[in-house]
Amino acid sequence: PGIIGIVIIKEPTGAYYGGEIAAPLFQKIMKRVLPYLGILPEQEEWVTVRVS
Repeated sequence: PGIIGIVIIKEPTGAYYGGEIAAPLFQKIMKRVLPYLGILPEQEEWVTVRVS
């Protein structure tokens, strides 16, 4: 792989799980890193929907 990334949230507080906090941060990081490798975002935007 060209890059490897991991976001670890140690002991999140409140009613959150690590993935709920780490995923948006990972997304922000990748949006800035991937263009350096020539990987550009697609035209359509993905929407995150919370289901319960």
